[in-house]
Amino acid sequence: MVSTRWWQRSPLRVLRKSRKTRLSRKRQSPRNRKIPKSNGLRLVIGLGNPGLDYAQTRHNAGFLALDAIAETHGCRFHRPLFRRYLSADFVRDSGVSIRLLKPLTYMNRSGEVIPRVQRRLGIDVADIIVICDQLDLPTGTVRIKRGGGTGGHRGLRSLVAELGSDAFVRVYVGVDKPVGRDAVVNHVLGVPEGDEAVRFAQGIETARDATLRIIDASIEEAMNEYNRRGTGAS
Repeated sequence: MVSTRWWQRSPLRVLRKSRKTRLSRKRQSPRNRKIPKSNGLRLVIGLGNPGLDYAQTRHNAGFLALDAIAETHGCRFHRPLFRRYLSADFVRDSGVSIRLLKPLTYMNRSGEVIPRVQRRLGIDVADIIVICDQLDLPTGTVRIKRGGGTGGHRGLRSLVAELGSDAFVRVYVGVDKPVGRDAVVNHVLGVPEGDEAVRFAQGIETARDATLRIIDASIEEAMNEYNRRGTGAS
């Protein structure tokens, strides 16, 4: 029988091995995973409210679209340590790296976590894509736009205020506008049913496809393809 040599039993050796194991596990931890190097980088932000009570609401169109993108690419969201957002990373066949991000600060404060992420990734505002609901579009209709006003959308308003720019790309998912101004809050925080639910789900899938088209081709090509579909404001 081969005996273990003294230096193989050394406490110092054991400690070093233990430390290497811990470091290896730390590097593999989702919160320490860095986005892969590639031929470019895009940040895709979905707007919504955290929590099961809001998960399927119209106002969470952005979160739902990000879920659809993540599912298509087989990636999962994780929450980095001490961060107020969920994120997921993947690389397209074109070589472009994508970071998906869901702010957990609630809709009205969506922009608070974004500048830090933007600086860390080293990207321009123009390389940010934001997906959100839009009252001025029929349910399920998708429209793409770069820059411009916020249309009263508080999530977009927070983003513009925190970034100091409105130059990011928007992918709007129509949720239709209810009759009466006082009904808006209940409408966006409500869950679509019946035929509307089907059209809403189709809109989420279209938003996913439109976003990936922007990334793989260009915003101009995506606008030409998707802004001509259906009816509604552009």
